[in-house]
Amino acid sequence: MISTMTPEEIRENVRQEERDNPPPPMPEEVIVKIRNLMRGPHPVRKEAP
Repeated sequence: MISTMTPEEIRENVRQEERDNPPPPMPEEVIVKIRNLMRGPHPVRKEAP
């Protein structure tokens, strides 16, 4: 399905859905992970062999 909505309309739709269906509570480590992802690109930490 091709969306003809503007980004602003899409954002408003998402906000409306979040108000209608609040997400279930998440464990703190998941919230931190999501926050880090939303902060933008960051170097991937490679595990030492």
